[in-house]
Amino acid sequence: MFSCYHLHNGYEKRVIFVRKMRRLSFALVLLTAVSCLSGCGQSKEKQYDAARNLYYYGQYSEARKAFRALEDYADSKAMITACDYQLAMAQLADGEYLGAATAFAALGEYGNSKNLSQAAGQLAALQQYEDGDTQGALAGLEGTRIAEDLGSHHESKDELAPLLGNWSCTLDILPDVKAALTELAQNQDKMDKDFPEKIEIKDLSVKVTLAVSKDGLAVLSLGQEELDRVTKSYAAQLHQGVTGYYDTVIDKMAEDGGFTREEVIENHQTTDAEGVFEAEGGIRFAEFERRMTPSELFSSLKSLYNDAGIAKMDGQTLTLRLSGNTWRVDASQEGKLILTDGANTLTVTRIP
Repeated sequence: MFSCYHLHNGYEKRVIFVRKMRRLSFALVLLTAVSCLSGCGQSKEKQYDAARNLYYYGQYSEARKAFRALEDYADSKAMITACDYQLAMAQLADGEYLGAATAFAALGEYGNSKNLSQAAGQLAALQQYEDGDTQGALAGLEGTRIAEDLGSHHESKDELAPLLGNWSCTLDILPDVKAALTELAQNQDKMDKDFPEKIEIKDLSVKVTLAVSKDGLAVLSLGQEELDRVTKSYAAQLHQGVTGYYDTVIDKMAEDGGFTREEVIENHQTTDAEGVFEAEGGIRFAEFERRMTPSELFSSLKSLYNDAGIAKMDGQTLTLRLSGNTWRVDASQEGKLILTDGANTLTVTRIP
């Protein structure tokens, strides 16, 4: 945990010193207040933190506007690009494939933009196929595995019958999120390595849907709204957990030093647990929360469970050959499909 947990012998002297220097501190506070009112660094710092919070709560359009208003402050330009990437991901998740393909193409080599632009273009072509424009779809998918599947897709209705229809499942991502949080905590300086076990994160799940049409088109979806909901839930639980955890740290500091809780907070020239956290850890609370957000995990979920392709027979095995992945399908249980790709298993049930 942060170094403040273990009090040193000099702590009491530091408190006395701070009290003696109150007049000077008061003058410094006044000077800082004047600086804030003039709209310099402190104001921009707070604006930046607010923009980062908008971003990590999934409010990408608002975050982009906030970062644009900050001009060249810190990494605002880089964060504008990150917002554009997430907005393109939202278009992809919402089925706006042509728009997503264009948006990702404009981002060049940023992140996985190049591959996602290609995938979005393929999904747009598959949308043409679903709308009955087979030739247009084949032209848009020329040279891809999906085009080969479409061109040779002659499975009978009997073979595909177990897959046809709409399916869904609720995917519990809590174990993955906790594992990611533990890994992130291991990489933080001054952090108690058991910290993730001391805050309560619970009830994190997302709904995944699968639709297989009579012509064999298969679409796997994890909507942006679902991801926004679970991301916000995680952020709220993390904030509450860290604040509660640090309240106990302050209580321990007060007990070990023979001070009141208020004196400990006052000694750090702040008004609450968050201020003590920032003073002891040398990091803004908003930045810490950002570091503790498993963005890569949420991004990988979006990539894995937003895909489209063809349902077909590979020998004696039913498969979903999607643009980025191939799932083997076990349809032996009535009203249920078990999808496996070697690393992941997804059990979906039929939507009545």
